[in-house]
Amino acid sequence: MVGAQPTSVPTSHNQAPPGKHSCKFCGKLFASSSNCKRHERIHTGQKPFTCKFCQRSFSQSNTLVEHERIHTGHKPFPCKFCVSVSSG
Repeated sequence: MVGAQPTSVPTSHNQAPPGKHSCKFCGKLFASSSNCKRHERIHTGQKPFTCKFCQRSFSQSNTLVEHERIHTGHKPFPCKFCVSVSSG
C-alpha cells in the first residue's frame, strides 16, 4: 500500500498498536508494560533499587539481588560437578 505505515512501528512515541507498549523516549515496542518501564530507565538513568548494605543503586531488582549476595555471602546455586557453590 502506498502511504501505509508498517504495523510494527508506532505512529507516534505515545501510540502503540493494541497489546503493545511503546517507550516514550525512543518508540521501541514491548509486549508488557513492566518490560517497557524497565527499558525506559535506560533513558532516564533512574535506579530505584538500593542496596541496604552499601547504598549502591540499580535499575533492575534482579541486579540488586545478585549484588547483595556479595555482602551476605549467600550462594544458592550448588555445582553439579563438585561440592562448590556459586552466587550466579
